[in-house]
Amino acid sequence: MKFMFLTIVFFLLSFSQSVAKPVPESLGDQELCKIATYQAVNKRKLWKIGNYTKYVREAEKRGIDCGVRSLLKGEVKDLSISQVKLMLSQFDLYNGVFTNEKDDPFLKAVKTLLSQKG
Repeated sequence: MKFMFLTIVFFLLSFSQSVAKPVPESLGDQELCKIATYQAVNKRKLWKIGNYTKYVREAEKRGIDCGVRSLLKGEVKDLSISQVKLMLSQFDLYNGVFTNEKDDPFLKAVKTLLSQKG
């Protein structure tokens, strides 16, 4: 019984270490980009959101774009509303559903973004 308990504890500890995400600062540029981005249906690379934001911020801090084209630099011109919603969520301005509808939370988020300075 004691052996079985120790075996389970050992397994759980080794499993949790293999699942743990690496510290962003410890990664090379290529590894960081692999974790911080995903490829969309239209073959564009986009930043991940949620728990991956720390990796995106580290890439930005290093000055690497990881192949993600920038709307602000004029590299992306044809965005769907759902893509704009995703970008707004990166700034914690939108947390609604990612549809192509111009709903009230979306319009409020755009207004908030435009009213911010800098």
